[in-house]
Amino acid sequence: MKLLTALELGKTCGLHTVRDSILNIEFKAMNIFDYVSINKELEELHGEFKASKLSGDTTIEIAIKKLELATILAIAQRAQKMNIIRGTKLTLIMDLENVNKTFGLRLEDLLRANDLNFAHDICGIQENMDRKNKKLNDKFLPRFTKIQ
Repeated sequence: MKLLTALELGKTCGLHTVRDSILNIEFKAMNIFDYVSINKELEELHGEFKASKLSGDTTIEIAIKKLELATILAIAQRAQKMNIIRGTKLTLIMDLENVNKTFGLRLEDLLRANDLNFAHDICGIQENMDRKNKKLNDKFLPRFTKIQ
């Protein structure tokens, strides 16, 4: 299980810390995963937690922000390598943060998307961002939003 998913579940359950979120998943693993997948899912969760260098006492809100920002930075790095940034890398990072606040981007999915879908969302966001009001105009909706 992805650490970000565990944190979002913890937040929904009214938990407060990263440790609480991970323990919640461990306690309910039999109800969440099929028996064969439990070890793999928990290993992924613990591996991501260790790699994140977050403290177990970190609040869920701060942890989610840190994980989202790390993914946004990786997205901006990929866009730079693909040479599809219009303006500066910092502008793209701010655009992604604003769109994520408004629509809830599926950041990990966007980062792993094929080049065509990745470029569609990155270019669309950059072209349709109203930077004065920090919102996308009504002409574009990114493919990788949580809104269905």
